[in-house]
Amino acid sequence: MNTVDQNTDALDLGASMRVELGMLLRHARLAQQKEIGDVAKRLILSPSQVLNLEAGTMDSFHHERRYVHALKGYLFYLGLSRDLIINDKLQQLETASLQAVSSSASGVARLYKAGHGPAPVDAKTQKQRIFIGAGSVAAIFGIVVLALIVGGGWLSGSENSEAEQALVSDADKTVATAGSASQDAVSSAASPSAQAAQAAAVVATSTGADGKVPEPSATAASPALVPASNQAPTPAPTPVVPASVAPDKPVTGTTSDRFENLKSTTLRIVFIGECWASLITTDGRRNERIFQAGQSIDVELDRVATLTIGNSPQAKLQVGSKPLDVAKSGAVTGNVARLNQAILQKLAKQ
Repeated sequence: MNTVDQNTDALDLGASMRVELGMLLRHARLAQQKEIGDVAKRLILSPSQVLNLEAGTMDSFHHERRYVHALKGYLFYLGLSRDLIINDKLQQLETASLQAVSSSASGVARLYKAGHGPAPVDAKTQKQRIFIGAGSVAAIFGIVVLALIVGGGWLSGSENSEAEQALVSDADKTVATAGSASQDAVSSAASPSAQAAQAAAVVATSTGADGKVPEPSATAASPALVPASNQAPTPAPTPVVPASVAPDKPVTGTTSDRFENLKSTTLRIVFIGECWASLITTDGRRNERIFQAGQSIDVELDRVATLTIGNSPQAKLQVGSKPLDVAKSGAVTGNVARLNQAILQKLAKQ
């Protein structure tokens, strides 16, 4: 009960501070003879946002942090930030905002930086970050130790392989020497009858029919001492054909493919770029975060209570086979679309 009362008091205090600061901004702007359009261009805001700042309302802002950030910029632009009373009112407004809003969406914090720095981190999140950091350091240390062990084993393995190659080369030389010696021994141990028959064949070949010795030829000058049948044929080398590498197939797909087989009562939101979206259903459930390109949301159309999309041109909506043109809904301010059940039903019937 006390918490509810505190939140109510904080909301009332924040509303009164916004109205007071807005009146000061309006009087200062009129005194300096500045137009709404000039202020909007200088502060990179829309004219409706400048008017909301002077009226003390937040209708044109996504989040209260964004409103406070724009309010600080407006005060600085008009030279009111040096006033101690105005600074005190601004501090009261920031304190009331922090008490009234217990948490802020991470998507808003990423899309729009808070004016007073990063959002406070609770103790549980801080502990999780500490544990994650310690685990990362331990993992890196283990990888370094494993790399050192594997590197030492690889070096010792390379030394052993070099020694083995040296031993193998010495053994090959010994085997080759022994083979040549055995071949000489076999040729010298041939029987005398075989040597006599071979000599007779050489004489018969070198003498013609008329008893004359023919002209020496390359074949007669170097007769074969070993029969051709004993020589093993040398196999022809097999050509090596390099393996072909199939190129990667490009990934295809269009936005229209993502709306196929969609039920007539289902609303599908497909994001083609980075968008912040907040979906609240009729049962009170909330889906609020940043969506990347390629992601989507499916929800029954009659269950949508409110739907807010930042950077709305990068989101495509369709119900069944009916695309919804959000730009023609009249609910788009800048690049932010604020839709509800009635607007979506109207777009689906157009």
